[in-house]
Amino acid sequence: MTTSIHNFIKKTKITTLLRIIFLINLIIAISPLFIGEIKFHTDIARDFLLFDEIVKKKIVLIGPRASGLDGFFHGPLWLYLNIPFYIIGKGNPIIIGWGWIIMTISILFITKNLIGKIIKQKYSALLFITLFLTIFALHLNGLYNPYGALFLTIPFILVLYYYLETNKEKFLFISLIILGLMIHLQIATAGPFLISSLFIIIFKIIKNRSFSHLKSLLAIPLTTITYLLFDLRHNFQLSKSLLTYIKGTTNAIPLDTQTVILNRLNIMSNEGIDFFNSYYLNFIILILFLLTAIILILKLKNKNKLKTQEQVFLLTFYFYITFYFFSILHKGWLLYHYFLPTMSLPIFLLSVGTTLVEKKLKRIYIILTSIIIFTWTIHNIQEWKNLKNSIGQDENSWTYQSKIAQTVFEQNDREFGFFIFSPDILAYQTKASMNYYIKRYPNTKVFIYEKRPVTYLIIAPPPSDKPWLNYSSWKESKVNLTKEPIWKKQIPPVGYTIEKYKLDKKDLEIPTDPNINDWIHYR
Repeated sequence: MTTSIHNFIKKTKITTLLRIIFLINLIIAISPLFIGEIKFHTDIARDFLLFDEIVKKKIVLIGPRASGLDGFFHGPLWLYLNIPFYIIGKGNPIIIGWGWIIMTISILFITKNLIGKIIKQKYSALLFITLFLTIFALHLNGLYNPYGALFLTIPFILVLYYYLETNKEKFLFISLIILGLMIHLQIATAGPFLISSLFIIIFKIIKNRSFSHLKSLLAIPLTTITYLLFDLRHNFQLSKSLLTYIKGTTNAIPLDTQTVILNRLNIMSNEGIDFFNSYYLNFIILILFLLTAIILILKLKNKNKLKTQEQVFLLTFYFYITFYFFSILHKGWLLYHYFLPTMSLPIFLLSVGTTLVEKKLKRIYIILTSIIIFTWTIHNIQEWKNLKNSIGQDENSWTYQSKIAQTVFEQNDREFGFFIFSPDILAYQTKASMNYYIKRYPNTKVFIYEKRPVTYLIIAPPPSDKPWLNYSSWKESKVNLTKEPIWKKQIPPVGYTIEKYKLDKKDLEIPTDPNINDWIHYR
């Protein structure tokens, strides 16, 4: 009786501590929003332009382009998830930022309940969401589509496990619906997951002779029907792109097999885990996962029934390893946003590892998890202390991009045209900030990429290592503008420059290059 009371008090203290750590990291995650800041890099800014496209068109069948797969696109799911916040906030990026927090907390608590229900380990569930938030707290003010897939990987594995355990078809259908949603969000992750899943599912169906369950595979085309509709309307562009990729006849030069394998092994044992700023420490954790899996497999061979958490551990580790194995089919570098959605798997493996039956293993997992939680929390607190000093200090800051657009509109012109130059050609950050301010100033008539009597050029500075990528030739050959500005202002600290021009009839008659107006051409 005394031992039971002691264990209860001990568990209560641990859960209370985990809740406090969760709350601390949540406060850190939302802090930038209170001072009007979100990350605003190219992919996020592009999404804001696509949100605007959805508001105008209502129905959009594709999302942003998929890098590494020419002519292919992600699905529109991530865009539609953000649209309610975009509409409520009238395009305000900070409201979208709050939307990201709401989505994150919602999916974390859904995952927590799934872990509690399926594994029946409430401690492991709380530990997972605390560890997850601790590691990703500084990411939450800058989400884009791969993060949506990141949120779904563990729910997918848990529901698939429940199907394998119960043989109830509805759980197979639900798990494949989740996987279909992951295809929308990040096909580079969901593709290997689909292949890995099919091996398990087909084996299970053959073993149990439950061939009627094969119809649940229709969940994949059902959830990705927007791709089919887009293909039918656009001469099977996506199918052709996929076939070209499979045949290996793309314009991209493939890496040799040895380089591809080494790249996958390096990421799998380091950046894919990323608990420590050390390759060797992350590699040791991978070895720990591998040794744990071997011990559990040997236990199975000795005809010892595995506990639920042990089975889930093996299934999760299987998806982690096979993702990198099947990613070899892509003969290019494995970019960060390709493997980002799998980074929840090591977090989950650590959390489940603390509930293993083997006491020595369990102790190692508890010690490791404690170190990771406390070191990441201390790191997050230090970043939080420096938050005010880091706001608006680079071009991927909403605060900075907002300052550029606000400076233009504060000139109080009733009507003006503008052009944006950026060395990366896309200029999505400045386009999105200008687009927002156009809505904020409805009485100002603005012409996008058109010359007017008052015309502004917004100019991003060239990279320090490529000074020749300046705007001079663009201004003369694309905008067809040779005169000097009547007003000029540089926006510190990045060095974007705004130039204001007064154009006469002769200036206006000289046409601009029509190819310059690529507002969202590349998606």
